[in-house]
Amino acid sequence: ALGTALGAFLMPVQAFASDGNGAVWTEIPQGWQNHEYTAQVKVEDYVIWDKDNNEIPVTYKSVEYAIDDGKYVDITDTMVVTIDKNCHLKLRAIYEDGGCAFNECDIENFDLERPTIDARLDGEIMYLTAADEISGVAKISVNGKDYTDLKDNQMCTNIKDYEQTDEYIEISATDNAGNVSKGFKIKNPYFVGEVQSGQEDKSLDNPDSVEPTDPTKARGTVTDDFVTNEREF
Repeated sequence: ALGTALGAFLMPVQAFASDGNGAVWTEIPQGWQNHEYTAQVKVEDYVIWDKDNNEIPVTYKSVEYAIDDGKYVDITDTMVVTIDKNCHLKLRAIYEDGGCAFNECDIENFDLERPTIDARLDGEIMYLTAADEISGVAKISVNGKDYTDLKDNQMCTNIKDYEQTDEYIEISATDNAGNVSKGFKIKNPYFVGEVQSGQEDKSLDNPDSVEPTDPTKARGTVTDDFVTNEREF
């Protein structure tokens, strides 16, 4: 969150003084973000005193913000700022007496990039490696089952542990901001099709009778939604 402002400073005004409590700030959501959010901007007014030591309240007349080196934009009517990336945020409030409160902070909790994941088959064992350079890898998912206990973002699994009625083994990775990788879809070399009701599934006792393709030549599909672009693993 943005901290307390540096305080309001007043232009020289005869017989007036400021208590220096003017401030402008906003609250930034904690944790990793992967989409834009709107933050409410708040301003604190202050008082000054006349020569007879009477308090005079001073309110703000305009509020502005700027991103990085961009121009200041007036948000007096809405009092909100929309953030959609890592940036340097600046806020300022102009008061009726010419005073100004200023605040700034670096926003560094955006991760808008997908993680990546690679798969390799060696016999019955499938080796998976995920990567994410910003928020880090949170989990690897295989056919809907999530694995979070990863060592160096890696894991391995025996493909015979998966249903032989699943034609494909679907793989993806998710980072700590909630971004999901492009998906792998690997042809299950032990796929035998759906067993009909009342029919004995002999392949469960004798996998070799299935005559699977060579696992090291299993074909995979790498796409956004498990659709196109085959390649070999």
